Amino acid sequence: MPGRQGDESTAVSVVIPVYNGAALVAEAIESAFAQTLPPLEVIVVDDGSSDGTADVVQRFDAVRFIPQPNAGPAAARNTAIRAASGAFIALLDHDDLFPAERLERMVAALLAHPGADYAVGKQRLTLMPGAALPYWLKSTEVAELDRFRDEHC
Repeated sequence: MPGRQGDESTAVSVVIPVYNGAALVAEAIESAFAQTLPPLEVIVVDDGSSDGTADVVQRFDAVRFIPQPNAGPAAARNTAIRAASGAFIALLDHDDLFPAERLERMVAALLAHPGADYAVGKQRLTLMPGAALPYWLKSTEVAELDRFRDEHC
């Protein structure tokens, strides 16, 4: 694909807001760096964590780390976006993972549709054993999960 790392027209900044995510943030960062279209930069904003998140993130020399007082995930995302220099912004939560071709596919979709403001993809929900369901998911019954099967934005 045209636009490998270094091509300004397809450069992607991956932004990761995190709050008390020491247990999972390293995997999210690793998934960002494992892309078939390498990101221009990975920016992690620590939103006032108290659990050692900063120590985990700072082990990654290539990550741009920005600490800030706790202001919520939207404020952390906005801080990262303001610091970003890529032509595209990819949002990644600290407890999520990117499939290896995510950035390549998203950039290709945006380039193929120049009037589009954003691209979205499917997601696979995996819960840690004993974790509560997300607020937007009522159960793991088939009928509940089927309501997301053909959801489009």
